[in-house]
Formats: sequence, C-alpha cells, structure tokens
Amino acid sequence: MLSSFTWQQYLLTAGATLGLYYLAVLLLYCREDLTRIIKGQTNRPALPAGLPHPPQVSVMGSASPGADPFLSEASAILVAPQPSTLPEEEPGDAVVTAVLQDIKPLLELATEADVEKEELLPLLRLVTSRHSPSLQDYHREAVESFLLGQGMYSFTLTPADLQSLWSETSSKE
Repeated sequence: MLSSFTWQQYLLTAGATLGLYYLAVLLLYCREDLTRIIKGQTNRPALPAGLPHPPQVSVMGSASPGADPFLSEASAILVAPQPSTLPEEEPGDAVVTAVLQDIKPLLELATEADVEKEELLPLLRLVTSRHSPSLQDYHREAVESFLLGQGMYSFTLTPADLQSLWSETSSKE
C-alpha cells in the first residue's frame, strides 16, 4: 500500500503537517508576542527623541603608517628584578633553598586556613626532620630568620618555639 505513494507526495504531506503543527503551537502559546510583532511594537523602551546622539570618537586613534616603533630592539626593554623573599644566600646554600621551598607552601596553606601555633609547629618539625641530616647551624639560623621575618601569622612565633624544632630534630639523629 505504501508503494503507491511517491517520495514527493510523502515529503509534501509531512512538510504541510509539520507547518500546521508549528502554526498551531505559535497561536496557542505565543499569541501576545505575535500580535505585538504584527503591530510593529517592540519590548524595548524608546529613546527620547530630543536627545542628540553623542559624537563618535575613535577609541584607538588614528594610525600613522610612517611612525617608528617605540622600541627598536627587544634588548632595549628593561625589566626590574623581582624582589626575593629568600634570605641572603651564600653560593653553597642549596640546603636552605630546599628547606624554604618545602616550608613556603606549608606557610601559605597555614595562613589561608588560619592555623594555630600548636598546629603549625608539628608540620614544621616534619619538614625540618626531613632535611635534618644536611642542616648545619648556619642553615638553621637562615631558616629561623625567614620564619620569624614572615609577619603573616595570626599568632606570635618566637625563637624559643623554633628552637624546639631543632632540638627535637637533633635528638632523633
């Protein structure tokens, strides 16, 4: 029975049915919008007719094709050195750098979490115990001066608190 219909007849019937369906949906659900569109009204408020339009000013300015570039070479760019938060290092202080690289993220997290001194000191002990075989007295002084120089704690950190870090680390050795 379906073989008696051609593709052209099928597509024409399906298209007409689909068109009638969408027309019915538009009339049922969007009647107010359709009447407004047909009448030529819009939803946006009209601008007052008496106000003049502001003059159009070019944001970029005019281009001058003959202008020389401000910097002729990349070597002419001067960059200020980034201030270092590390204490003054001697050439062989890789140990201090390694300890401070472990301590800095810990201090950032402790500051964000508003950690108390009793919670921070055990964490610092873990870091110092990890580096204890290679820590000398001058390394300890550099790390202590870094920790005491940081003013981002919600508590007061004293040299006596930091001394407990080293005494427990040296007692484990």
